Amino acid sequence: MLRHQCVGCLKVLPTQQGLSTHYSKKLQCRQQLQKAIRRTAEHHNTQSDIPFTSADESETFPDILDTEPEPVNNAPSAPPPPAEDAHCKRTRLEEEHPNQPHTYGTCKTSFEELREQQQEYNQPPWCPFESIEEWNLLRWLVTSGASQAKIDEFLKLAKVSRSDLKLRFKSQKTLFTYIKGLPQGPGWTCTPLEVKGDVVDGNGEVMKEILEVWHRDPVEVIKELVNTPNFKDHMRWSAERVFRDRDGTEREFSEMNTADWWWKIQSELPDGATVCPVIIASDETKLTVLSGDKVAWPVYLTIGNIDKDIRRKSSSYATVLLGYLPVSKLECMSAGRRSMEGNQLFHEAMKIIISPLVEAGTTGVEMNCADGFIRPSAKFKSLNLNPINPFWSNLPHCNIYECITPDIHHQLHKGVFHDHLVEWCTRVLGGTELSKADQTDEMDARFRTLPPHSTLRHFKKGISTTSQWTGKEFKNMEKVVRTTRAALDFIYYAQLEVHTTKTLQNMDEAWRDFHTTNRFLSTNGVRKHFNINKLHNIKHYIDHIRSRGTADGFNTEATERLHIDYAKSAYRASNHREYTKQMTETLQRLAAVHRFHQYLQWTGTVEEDVEQDGDDDEDDDEWNDKMDAGVLNEGGAAVSNEDEMDVNEKDDQTPDPSRAPTIAIPKRPFYPALTIASVEEDFDAPWLLYYMEQFLRSQGLQARTTLNDQHRIAVHQNMTIRLPSVPYHTSEPLSDVVHASKAIPAKLTPSGYKPAIPARFDTVLVRVEQPQAKKGDDEYLSDLRVARVRVIFVLPAQLGSFHEPLAYVNFFTPFREPMPHLNMYRVSLATRRHNHQEYLDSAVIPVSQIFRTCYLAPSMGRRVDRTWRSDTVLDSAQYFYFNPYLRLRDFVAFRYLLPARKAKDSQSTSSHRDKRLRTI
Repeated sequence: MLRHQCVGCLKVLPTQQGLSTHYSKKLQCRQQLQKAIRRTAEHHNTQSDIPFTSADESETFPDILDTEPEPVNNAPSAPPPPAEDAHCKRTRLEEEHPNQPHTYGTCKTSFEELREQQQEYNQPPWCPFESIEEWNLLRWLVTSGASQAKIDEFLKLAKVSRSDLKLRFKSQKTLFTYIKGLPQGPGWTCTPLEVKGDVVDGNGEVMKEILEVWHRDPVEVIKELVNTPNFKDHMRWSAERVFRDRDGTEREFSEMNTADWWWKIQSELPDGATVCPVIIASDETKLTVLSGDKVAWPVYLTIGNIDKDIRRKSSSYATVLLGYLPVSKLECMSAGRRSMEGNQLFHEAMKIIISPLVEAGTTGVEMNCADGFIRPSAKFKSLNLNPINPFWSNLPHCNIYECITPDIHHQLHKGVFHDHLVEWCTRVLGGTELSKADQTDEMDARFRTLPPHSTLRHFKKGISTTSQWTGKEFKNMEKVVRTTRAALDFIYYAQLEVHTTKTLQNMDEAWRDFHTTNRFLSTNGVRKHFNINKLHNIKHYIDHIRSRGTADGFNTEATERLHIDYAKSAYRASNHREYTKQMTETLQRLAAVHRFHQYLQWTGTVEEDVEQDGDDDEDDDEWNDKMDAGVLNEGGAAVSNEDEMDVNEKDDQTPDPSRAPTIAIPKRPFYPALTIASVEEDFDAPWLLYYMEQFLRSQGLQARTTLNDQHRIAVHQNMTIRLPSVPYHTSEPLSDVVHASKAIPAKLTPSGYKPAIPARFDTVLVRVEQPQAKKGDDEYLSDLRVARVRVIFVLPAQLGSFHEPLAYVNFFTPFREPMPHLNMYRVSLATRRHNHQEYLDSAVIPVSQIFRTCYLAPSMGRRVDRTWRSDTVLDSAQYFYFNPYLRLRDFVAFRYLLPARKAKDSQSTSSHRDKRLRTI
């Protein structure tokens, strides 16, 4: 159930109306609310105005579909939108906890101390190395994954040993000696753990096994995290409550310190103490791939004071390895006891690892923080643990039921969606007319038929043959399955990086809707009951988000990625005998190298590392592998499309992707000079010449020569729309790639056989300059049309001058009211008639009118047409569904903000409201 909590007495009311009544009756609570509002208002009086939404409005639409693209080149800027009325401004109330953490003096960070020591002896930042080049080589050797033998072999090469670098280390042994001289983090300890069994050996003695628990001191690990200067601007020290309205009823939840748990704990601590939530995660992982049964069980640690987007990045080293749990088959135990004793072994090992936290959580520990202050810390938190004579029994302030947080990766993507929804959807296909094998084949055929998109993996062999599933596969499937819309709504809401009272309410309604509509699955014999553990856990998501912040901050997908660095790669660097000890030694060296590199970044000696986005999973889509890299041009020569020019900015300006969408195209066209006739044929754009002439006339441009189909134009195969960050979803901008490329036939080359690459023409949302909504059209989307990009080209100088590239597009029908039950828009290719001849509704438009890519899922009926193919389905199918689940930003726009605006306007009596989404 959703809760509405008073900011004064913390009483929970069942409804928002009840909360308003409570404020009207309780003077002290009303005064506390007014005090918080007043304090925040005073803070904002010194800053620029921020848009405001009153409490009785639905969530204001920010520019979630982004603003108009910036004017290109020297084109005049578009006039600003009309100013909002004063009462429509929005503020943000931030209420600080009355028990504010105190600082006890100042301190120097470890980086500052190291730099002072070097300056005292006139040493450069890279000391003890001869030069920054020598350091770069050492760092590359250690982080490349090369074995010790290969490092030794490399350093003994004649060209390396005689190079101008004058390396001080001539072998891997001396190299490792230099690493030991770098500042070291918390060291590793091995604690033996004896397990007494119940099986008697041949001598009549009870068998026992000595296991090793490798671990580091968690308090020292936390001190290192808190003292890391890189996290200085990404740390939270105090609880706060954030509200989005004047009345303090629209609460916002994001980081841990904005939720109720931190506020509650800070109220219980001594005056001036600082909460330091310790987040622990563990999971077993395989070390060998094709043979062997070697496994490791890493335990990871991070702290909730660090922003969750930093914690999720493996390159930030904000989540670190705390230890390895012992893994044993427990052959000293009888078969009937192994499972129970294995669980107990986990808890005994965890007691050893976290034992320093018992005293720290009771008496507190002074921490030298990255901002130069000393704070007393007095709290911990742990995650994802299972009890049996539990290891947390001696930990203070520990409620294990509150410590187990939502896990989007295992509970939603892998659990609810993959383990249940996919199976249910497969069994529904064809009803009782099809066998289980035919139902699976039908589902595979549907996935094979779906058109490609830059953010989607194309399951060209279906989904039943995929043996190893990752978070990427789960999320890609979720984007195309629409049978259980309510469950998908819940999954997408759960992934929001910022929640409000209203998004939590919608999340709750989605889950209720799922349980209301799942009767269909029961009546069709798909599922007899829904008493499933993972479904039961999910009903607590809303309470968890209110208590500890949004679920993305606890997603184990981040720690799954850490298995590569802290387990698999470290194992490969060992000789596979007594490998745990060797793994800890390898990781100790890597930690020292990474920390010294962070120090050099802090001094400005080396540049900041560029965060590499994306998954490690290989996509076997030939089109993406070849066309995105620009491997072939018309003549078979290699072309690189990495260098781009921003058509929205002047040459002397730096693009700012956080302001508005910007358009970037490759500096060199993929096809520098194609005749219009060949483009019309190869790109399936038969009316290109006609619409080019129409565009020139509409722009008042006079061609210097008569336009004909033998004129040559420069054609690009793709363009990139840099979408700005959006609320609720991410603070990072997104690169949205639009493809428009002709087919390339198969050929035999000296380097081998090159398979054919099918044509690809992506679908996009296009802004319509003069929208004309007809009866039945969705007025809110009247200025947007779905279109398919056929050609991206540059107008040659002899045909006229235009300040940006152009695109030839085929339009789909306007958005009408969503289809019942699905609540999705259905469109089809729009056509026109002239002289009794039907042709596609098309146009040549400036690329700045292209708003973003979108995804159309073909309407397949009960059985998919087996002649449809992924590369031709957009030409074959008659109707398509506009997919709001393509990306999280699309979900926010079309499944949350747009319905909210419609609901708000349905209650409004104003005759001047602007329904179109461009103003939202």
